[in-house]
Amino acid sequence: MKQLLAMIKYALLTMKHKWFIMVVGRKLGLSWMQILLHDVSKLSWKELPGYGRQFFGSKDNPRQWAEAWLHHQNTNPHHVEYWLIRSGTKNFPSGCPMPMPKKYVIEAVCDWMAASRAYENKWPEAHHWAWFDEHFKTLDLHVDSRTMILGIIKKIWGFVPVDGEDFEVKVSR
Repeated sequence: MKQLLAMIKYALLTMKHKWFIMVVGRKLGLSWMQILLHDVSKLSWKELPGYGRQFFGSKDNPRQWAEAWLHHQNTNPHHVEYWLIRSGTKNFPSGCPMPMPKKYVIEAVCDWMAASRAYENKWPEAHHWAWFDEHFKTLDLHVDSRTMILGIIKKIWGFVPVDGEDFEVKVSR
């Protein structure tokens, strides 16, 4: 019963997150189809039990959570991990990031903003975006994807809230 309640709570939180994806996604030009499909895998049986237990349950099954997160990354191209080469080749070694298509770069930025709003109950602030400040520099991103992300954020706020980050805006609409 506790596991079912945890899954219901997480499904409701996912719907809240999806609402904020719609709000910011429309402002940044995502299609309705992309908005509707965003994170739909979180409601699947491969992910929902693991997410529910991790966020609203006993956290006593780390493997279930890891499998849910891996499935989510491998199923949703707005996650940067989706674009990492896992089995290397001569020209593209293991761990090499591939460039993300623009529509998924935009969706990734929307995802980060909507997650801040849904999970922290506030939109990220221009001068202090906790998640971005903590994680962005450590993401394995292709240089073109990184540049696009920074360009989108610069368009939103007029600057990039990352200390010492030099870049040239290459985003075109």
